[in-house]
Amino acid sequence: MAFDFGKVKEMFNTIKEKGTAAAGKAADKTKDAARMAKLGMELNTEKENLKKAYLELGKAFYEEHRGSAEGLAAQLCEEVSAVTARISSIQSELDGLKESFKPAEEPAFEDVVDSEEPDITVELTEDGMCEACEAEKCDDCAEAEEGKEECCCEDEKAECCEPGEDKEECCCTEEEPKE
Repeated sequence: MAFDFGKVKEMFNTIKEKGTAAAGKAADKTKDAARMAKLGMELNTEKENLKKAYLELGKAFYEEHRGSAEGLAAQLCEEVSAVTARISSIQSELDGLKESFKPAEEPAFEDVVDSEEPDITVELTEDGMCEACEAEKCDDCAEAEEGKEECCCEDEKAECCEPGEDKEECCCTEEEPKE
């Protein structure tokens, strides 16, 4: 059997023609789909324009005839007036609620400085101070802070603080121990 190049070439030409025709149809369909999308957008835009025109017409009619309208127009004018009043009421209430969320005015510096009662209390401590009585630490105070024993200031005076003895000054040298 002999190989016929003419038939193969004819077959490829047929496939090429069918492919070209299919591609042309697909391109036409794509163009049609794009045109449909564009027309749909234009249609929606024009519908919105019509709504706006009707609204403007209604507003103009309402403004001009709200007191003298008759029949259906009178009913619609009354409805517009009632809705407008409700909107105004709701807006007023909303504005009042928004006011409650606004921060209070900041006080003037002079008002804060001149106030009788300070708002802030600052406590400065040094390493040599007892945390219980805020006086200078003795050996018993240091051991108490480490958790070894109670501070001599909390319940009773420590031995180092007995009157008449010549010991170094500690937190218990005040007249009464602080609790």
